[in-house]
Amino acid sequence: AHNGASVFYAARPKPQAAAAAFSGLFLDVSAQCAQCHTPAGHSLGEDDHLALAACFAGLSVEKRKGQAPLVRFDENARFLHPKTGQPVAPGVMGRKLPASPHPS
Repeated sequence: AHNGASVFYAARPKPQAAAAAFSGLFLDVSAQCAQCHTPAGHSLGEDDHLALAACFAGLSVEKRKGQAPLVRFDENARFLHPKTGQPVAPGVMGRKLPASPHPS
């Protein structure tokens, strides 16, 4: 049996694609327009989309013949803003996530 999370990410290995799919599937919010700008009347703006994409920045996929893809996480990876080149802090719907996925 394949792990659903690894299959989800293997199909969308780029952070912005994963963020767009995640927001549509789990948050019931379309992020298609928010990838480039903050659309009028939308609850998810460009900064929210980029923060969500930053959540996926450390993930990479190792495809293995005859087996489910293996998803790895690099906690030191950073997602850079496509316009400014500055690091984007991970967040979901306007809330920033803790600096480390392993709280002490």
